[in-house]
Formats: sequence, structure tokens, C-alpha cells
Amino acid sequence: MTTLYLRAPDPDWLTQPGVPLALDLNQFTGRALPAAATEWLLHSGTPAELATEGAPKLTARQYAAEVRRLVLDVGRLEHVSSQNWDCSPLALSRTTLAVGHHQRNTISNYLALRDLLGDIVFPVLEGATASEVLRCVDLYDKAGVNLTRADLVGLGSVSRRKPAADTARLIDALAAIGLNLHADDRHDLIGTTGNLAAASTAAWTTGAATSDPLHECTRATCAHCHLTARLWHDQHALAGVAA
Repeated sequence: MTTLYLRAPDPDWLTQPGVPLALDLNQFTGRALPAAATEWLLHSGTPAELATEGAPKLTARQYAAEVRRLVLDVGRLEHVSSQNWDCSPLALSRTTLAVGHHQRNTISNYLALRDLLGDIVFPVLEGATASEVLRCVDLYDKAGVNLTRADLVGLGSVSRRKPAADTARLIDALAAIGLNLHADDRHDLIGTTGNLAAASTAAWTTGAATSDPLHECTRATCAHCHLTARLWHDQHALAGVAA
């Protein structure tokens, strides 16, 4: 069973119980912090920062301080992504570094955050190809990290590559060695592999902006409607995805 974390457009959604959510750290910037009524997962936002700035905005210590604030003031935070160095073509062009350098940065950041925050942080596998991701597994092992003991292991930039069937084969291979995998923004993978432990997805927004509002909803559009998101989540939970 795959636990599905819905990408929330607003931190205030955390006050609504019943649906696990996923948010980026930058969504909390300048905001009053809500008290969470549901479980949630935090993404670092580092891949987007690499694509635009060529470097993370926060050091590991600064990121850890932000996470501690969210743990104390928001609560119910289940998992925290490390600040993975994305290996997409855009990120690599911005940093001008090689894939191997991105992989080493990803692993060293995880080690630093694990020391600062403990097991709430999950490691992320990086690489531009399946073979590079498998090499990243070996690099974690050489760094003394037993990935099979992690509650989640993120599948980084390669999880966004098409077609889904190729990525699903990689997920199956990684699951076969005992990894509890998380993919971001790839809900479609759930239909091609049963080996995802968790996924973050904004797929519920597809069609919501142009569909007629739900009968129960007073909004002009359901593009940012919690009710629409919850109904989508429940439908997919009934189809075999864990709530």
C-alpha cells in the first residue's frame, strides 16, 4: 500500500484533518504557523533553488533550525526530505557541476541533517539515469548509511523521467533490495508498480481549475479546494492507495 501525501497549495490546509499533506519549506515564509490536524511531509525545495539560483538558499544547520520550528509550532510532521542536489539537466547546467558532485553533496547533506535532526529526515537518491541512481545507493553504503533501515528513501530527479514504465522498473529493482521508496509528483507510477511506500502528488489539481464547482462547494473554482482534494484522495485510497 502506498501512502499518498497531497501537495497542498496553502499551509492552512494543515488545520483540516483526514488527508496526509506535503508542503515545501518556502510555503511557510512570512506566514503565521497553523497547528496541524493531520500528518504531513516536508519537502526542502532545494531542487527548485538549484534550478533558479544554482545553490541551496539554506545551509544544513539553517534548514534544521526551520524544521525544528515546524516540529514545535505546527506539529504532526512525519517526514522531512534532505536537501537533495537535483540531477535534472537544468540543475546541472545552473551549478556547472557533474552528477557525481551532486550525489556527494546530497549524501553529505543527509549525514549533516541526520546528526542535527535524527530519523525524521529521509535520504534521497540522485542521478540522471537508472545506473547513476544505483551508483548512489553504493555511495550511501560507502558513507555508512544503511538505506534499508530508513523509513523512507526519496527517489530524486530520475523519478520525473518518462516513460513511467522505465521508472517503475527502477523502483521495483530498488524495492527488491529492501528500500521504502518515496516519489514526488509521480502519482501515475502507482498504477505501474506496487513498490512505492509513499508519494507526494498534485495530481488532484488536474481538471479542478476547469471543472464545475462541487455541489457542496461555495467557491467559483475548485482549483484550490480542500473538498475536491479530499474526494480525489478518498477515491484513490479506495483503489488501493493507503489513506
